Amino acid sequence: MRPDRRRRRFAPEPLEPRMLLAAFAEPVRLSSSEGVLDVTLRAHESSQVIELADPEDRFAPGIPTLVDGFLTYAWALNEGDSCDGRGAGDGPIGPTLHVQPGDRLRIRIENDLGDVSPLYGEPGGAPTNLHTHGLVISPAGNSDNVLLDIPPGMSNVYEYQIPADHEPGVNWYHPHRHEFAMDQVYRGMLGFLVVGDADGDIDQVRGLPTRLMMLQAHTPEFDPATGRTRLAPLAETETGDLQLTVNGQYMPELQMEAEDEVWVGLQIDPRDLMRTFIPDPAVPFDDWDMDAPTNQPTYYVAQDGASFPRTVEKPRVALAPGKRVSEVVSAPPEGQERTFAATVITPEPGLVPHTQPIMTIKGFGRGGDPSSWHDLPLTTSNPDARYVDLSDEEVAASRTVVFETRVVDGRSQFLINGQIWPDTPTFQARAGQVEEWTVINKDDIPHPIHLHMQHFQAEAVDVGRQVDGLPPGFVYTKPPHEYDQDVWYMDPKTVSVFRIRFEPTVGEAVFHCHNLIHEDRGMMAHLNVIPAEPMVVSAPAFGGAIASIYPLNPDGRTVSETPRARVTPFGPGWRNGMSAAMGDVNFDGISDAIFAAGTGRKGLVVVLDGATNFATTLLAFDAFGPGFRGRLNVASGDVNADGRADIIVAGAGRSAPLVRAFSGKTGALLSEFLAYGPGHRGGVQLAAGNVDGSGRIRIVTAPGPGHPPDVRIWGWDLYSPNGQGVEHGGRAHLGAPALVGSFLASGPRDRRGVSVATAMFDGRLGGFTRIVTAPRAAGRHVSVWTVDAGHGRAAGHGDGAGHGRQMGPTSHDIDAPPVADRAGVGLLTRFRPFEGRRWPSGFALGAVNTPTGALIAAGPLRPTRPTVRLFDADPQAPREGPKALLVGAIASRDGLGLSLGGS
Repeated sequence: MRPDRRRRRFAPEPLEPRMLLAAFAEPVRLSSSEGVLDVTLRAHESSQVIELADPEDRFAPGIPTLVDGFLTYAWALNEGDSCDGRGAGDGPIGPTLHVQPGDRLRIRIENDLGDVSPLYGEPGGAPTNLHTHGLVISPAGNSDNVLLDIPPGMSNVYEYQIPADHEPGVNWYHPHRHEFAMDQVYRGMLGFLVVGDADGDIDQVRGLPTRLMMLQAHTPEFDPATGRTRLAPLAETETGDLQLTVNGQYMPELQMEAEDEVWVGLQIDPRDLMRTFIPDPAVPFDDWDMDAPTNQPTYYVAQDGASFPRTVEKPRVALAPGKRVSEVVSAPPEGQERTFAATVITPEPGLVPHTQPIMTIKGFGRGGDPSSWHDLPLTTSNPDARYVDLSDEEVAASRTVVFETRVVDGRSQFLINGQIWPDTPTFQARAGQVEEWTVINKDDIPHPIHLHMQHFQAEAVDVGRQVDGLPPGFVYTKPPHEYDQDVWYMDPKTVSVFRIRFEPTVGEAVFHCHNLIHEDRGMMAHLNVIPAEPMVVSAPAFGGAIASIYPLNPDGRTVSETPRARVTPFGPGWRNGMSAAMGDVNFDGISDAIFAAGTGRKGLVVVLDGATNFATTLLAFDAFGPGFRGRLNVASGDVNADGRADIIVAGAGRSAPLVRAFSGKTGALLSEFLAYGPGHRGGVQLAAGNVDGSGRIRIVTAPGPGHPPDVRIWGWDLYSPNGQGVEHGGRAHLGAPALVGSFLASGPRDRRGVSVATAMFDGRLGGFTRIVTAPRAAGRHVSVWTVDAGHGRAAGHGDGAGHGRQMGPTSHDIDAPPVADRAGVGLLTRFRPFEGRRWPSGFALGAVNTPTGALIAAGPLRPTRPTVRLFDADPQAPREGPKALLVGAIASRDGLGLSLGGS
């Protein structure tokens, strides 16, 4: 492929001429000490010095130039070690963060982007967040949670527990706030993130020098208003106004004394493919070709932080946006030079690639022999770095993913399965299982796909064929390096087949096109990992001692009729019933069972450990003090963002509508508040979930009998003003929550009380967790609600004075169909769980996650030995009219009444 030979038209104004080649340099490295690395990153607009090419001589040393318009991280080291002794700094690239498996990484993000002029997007203050690309960790709470929405002037403390068995290698960090990612990444908010040894702990390369190389594309331009240089949006390659740097340098000199080195390249042209190569020095620039067989061969040893089982030879390295490739590069003999070059290909058909030199390589030793690395088996003594082939593994689920672009009203929309984020489908994978995905790129442009928290293996690819309808006769070929990766470059009009073993990173995450323009415009979808064995719990609400816990069947659509366990949380002699919930209280990826006592037991709460089949008590505490003798309701959710499910408790009747939240880690009180007026004595029903897309777990309350059916959504954003110290690792004291929103579940004169649950019902519709309601007396229908979310900003927040908006029906008929409010909470569907007339007792509700969403569990609230029915979304129903489909039933075996919960 011929390079673009046109000269750049931009002439930089130098700070100082650089007569000699500068030495290759890496960003400052901040490392953990005694198991902790704690840093502050302040996102702000800045001017930075980078090196720009001499417009008259592309091979000349770069010219240090002050460039306006960067968005960067001003960093401060709070705990850990700095490679050069500095405790603070700022630069065009963020600091390299270096941790070890088992360490704790704490990053305080301060958003100082209150008044920026974006190159991509609308002017004004910009929200932000943080993604640790490549880490296989929890996406929940304040870990790798890309649903968070940190507003200007506010801060969030991220806390990442690096697993003790995390694979060593090179990853990176960057913002991931949807609609703002392209602008913030392109302009400098990013850095390397290394776990363990950057060389991947591979025996054959141990001891070799390892270089980290961030390859960035910039388009600088002259600003007539200031007379200085500023960043402009990335130009297309054929204009020539595009420049590549390595770690902010242009044509530095890398002096190679060792025979071989490991180079780890990270590509940060957020749009498309970059290919690096070392051309034959005898070939003139105009004849450089990234695919030329005369290029110095390079040998892949790892990609995307995952080691290879053997070397893979290439004439060039292919780097999709965000991809990391570790290659072995052999040095030239002493006194000889080579040039490190790159070709950029933008995602438009027919455009001319841009090729340029980016670094000079100079030999200072005997030189290396590239052929010695040909097809070399690679070994490691680190079991966490060993490759495991998935091609013969049992496939638990198969999915089809379609990437395509449509033009609507003159604007391109980038779709996954026909929708844009957040209405793209929700895929929910069971931890530990292997899934096979068929991924179709229907476009004439490429799409690099990235999965958060998961590596995948490319089993096959079909290139250059029409993909509509997948006609018979498709011929798939094995890719040359199908090994673990987290970014895969999908050529135009191709079909790829992946296999993924889902790590137990339980929580809400995403996958998307890593062309960040495409991602910002909607090409992203939900990818949630659920427990390996989701469960639903059934307990006697009003009398009895035994609760039964039922697992989801292997088919992922039904629940076993045989309990996994039957437990007596308050002892076999207990006769007063209980309420039940499930949640991962001890952060082990397995759902635990939570019970709150019925009448007469001083508000006792007991948590049983799912990892021991509920035979071990994790917590037991008195939620309301020695004077309390009423029944309790219970729910579970991580409201303080420490990764552990917290325990939410309220009186079930004949007491003030007081809600209390307790830490799942310690059992300590986090918060208490009145969900309704102090005169209400009908009790409070509880649920919890990320119902508004904020990335925070909200508490959902519903009143018992005697109160209008006012369902309320409560929560904390957990951000703090910039410059203020905050607690990390989950706050110990939360204070009262904000009223995020509210709606009427039926007519305003209805006083029957409301049962409530949360469920990801009908995951094909995307969005976030639904709210499920039903009357607690004389009931016919179960209703499923959605909360509109402007990426975490729930509509219907209230009037700004702490008063939630009332949304829903206004009819005086208590059975009137709820009225959807598109500005806030709307009705998704409603259905009758039991045929016939009203069920006198009303309904208890629960839910259990499945690979396609969630089953809603519904059963009569009061009869002895009630039947619980389970409902899934009808996959044949249209998106505009989702329906519930009966898929099974379980029998509550003991006691009086019914309480339901689920994982």
